[in-house]
Amino acid sequence: MQNENLDFLKNNLKYLGFGDQANERLQKEIASGKESFNIELVTKPKSPELKDDQSVKYDLAFAKSKTSDNYYLNSYTAKLQGTDIKEAKEQNFTVHNGNGVTAKEAFNLISGRAINKDITNNSNEKFNAWIKLNNAEDGGHDKKYYNKNYGFDLEKVVDALGVKFNENFTKDSVLKSLEKGNLQAVIVEKNNSAEQIYIAANPQFKKLDIYDKDLKPVYVKNESIKSSLNPWEGGQPKENKTGLSR
Repeated sequence: MQNENLDFLKNNLKYLGFGDQANERLQKEIASGKESFNIELVTKPKSPELKDDQSVKYDLAFAKSKTSDNYYLNSYTAKLQGTDIKEAKEQNFTVHNGNGVTAKEAFNLISGRAINKDITNNSNEKFNAWIKLNNAEDGGHDKKYYNKNYGFDLEKVVDALGVKFNENFTKDSVLKSLEKGNLQAVIVEKNNSAEQIYIAANPQFKKLDIYDKDLKPVYVKNESIKSSLNPWEGGQPKENKTGLSR
């Protein structure tokens, strides 16, 4: 039974994006029979904005069931650490039966971006929504949800941007990446030449956040994204009339 529980937890960690680096420690902790334990992992997610000395520390909280000897991963805390981090970027995420926000999605959330997720509420009803963290009064974060009725159409705003796709770089792959909260590199046409920019989904304002190749924000008009790419000319954007936020 203990081996089955260990395999179950290993699969949980793999599904959540933690790989196998906690497996040896996990086996020892389960064998000890203690009521609860924590395992810390430090990883460096692949993302263009992360500096060399920046990483994410994950604190995984395990506990024994009250009705059996099985252990479960109940939650984990993700914290961005390193230099030039001006404010605490930390959040606790609940895990239910191995399902929850993945390690990479957690990094994207504490970095200020939104993710798209299938969610089960307290009434066991399933729905899909965008999730974004907002600063709470206690210094932590609360979660904001934007479901399909809110009206954000990711494919529509990506189409309006005029991204260049091909058989090795499909629109579907870009949409899935943005839904995970990634800062996605894409190629668009500017002044009759191809240029790389970075984009991220911003469901709150029903648009894309856009950055140049140096990750500096590019301000465009919501009502005509494609035609407003010309504000890049001269290296200075035109007046921002939409309050586009990072």
